[in-house]
Amino acid sequence: MLRGSFFLLFLSLNTLIIGIILLPLSFHSYLVGRIAYCWTALNIKALHIIGGIKLIIHGQENIPKGQAIIISNHQSTYETFLFKFLLQHVVFILKKELYRIPIFGWYLKQHGMISIDRQAGVAAIRKMKQQSQHYLRYKRKIIIFPQGTRVMPNQHKSFQSGFVSLLQDDVPIIPVALCTGLRWKARSFKLSPGEAHISFMPALSYDDTINKKQFVEMLEQKIYDEAQRLYNISK
Repeated sequence: MLRGSFFLLFLSLNTLIIGIILLPLSFHSYLVGRIAYCWTALNIKALHIIGGIKLIIHGQENIPKGQAIIISNHQSTYETFLFKFLLQHVVFILKKELYRIPIFGWYLKQHGMISIDRQAGVAAIRKMKQQSQHYLRYKRKIIIFPQGTRVMPNQHKSFQSGFVSLLQDDVPIIPVALCTGLRWKARSFKLSPGEAHISFMPALSYDDTINKKQFVEMLEQKIYDEAQRLYNISK
């Protein structure tokens, strides 16, 4: 727990200091993106030094240079740093309540994210689709966690299928599996030293002729199979 306490202190201080000092630059989305990249790089490095977490990347050659939709399992807070650090021009689909976090929420909003109101139903899906089309036109990568929450390693939660409405036939879909929950426990700051694995798999494509249910099931199985492989080599 000591590692986690030291990292939490470091994270809180650097977020506060960077957030306040660079606040005048936060009205320009490009500059916010650069600030966010440097902040995530700093904290990934700190997780390595303080937490003893060594990042192992598989399939980096499968990451396209331009627009893409990234479909990933979700285990801990670590990957929210990780995707920004590795892919830079990313857009997360997140719950709108995160905008209320002082300083951090302001930067999220200025960076350009897709916020969802879980109470809005069909209207939320429609808004999410419009926003995703906008960001894809600007060659951004959209990060989707279809489990809808963090799920511990070696546990299973079925994918929600709402994300399928965001897919486009001309945009590559990159399945991603990761095993980070062994190093940074979900909903805590308990850090355990060792390897954190992330695997980018070859791109898939989707169009309206493909059965939606079968596609989601195939994608889910592919990601869980790879996540299990990563779990087996991480223990």
